[in-house]
Amino acid sequence: MGYNLEAYIGSNQGLKQISELFENAQIIDLDQGLKMIPITENLFKEITDSEKWVDGERIDNYDFLTKEIADVGRVNSKFGRIAYLESLFHGGDGGHTGIVWNNQIVEFRGLSGDETANEILKCFGVKPDNSLDEFEAVGLKRQRNTDNWE
Repeated sequence: MGYNLEAYIGSNQGLKQISELFENAQIIDLDQGLKMIPITENLFKEITDSEKWVDGERIDNYDFLTKEIADVGRVNSKFGRIAYLESLFHGGDGGHTGIVWNNQIVEFRGLSGDETANEILKCFGVKPDNSLDEFEAVGLKRQRNTDNWE
């Protein structure tokens, strides 16, 4: 069974701004005070103004990150730190990629590593507590597919 997630993550006004700009942006509460906006197919289409999920030029080293999706995260990070996270696994293969913006500047960029998601979450002060890692500690294992978070 696979796992895929494409989402904005934050704990601030930035995610609220995104949810006000885009009808399909739904804020989901995670643990440890974090929130997430899953980038569902409908939200992807709304942000990129594309008719198809596969449209839009991807940014190198990312499977789904487009210039438009990156710009939304970067611009709204002026209200506080925002991350974009991709987690894609199938049959034991895969990894996490992501980027963190703070005040419209790249604060962290992780490319295709098993620890990238945890490093991103550490930027928000997440601690593993009794969980195996930060990813589990905030509850990102509750769903296995981006669209299931709706």
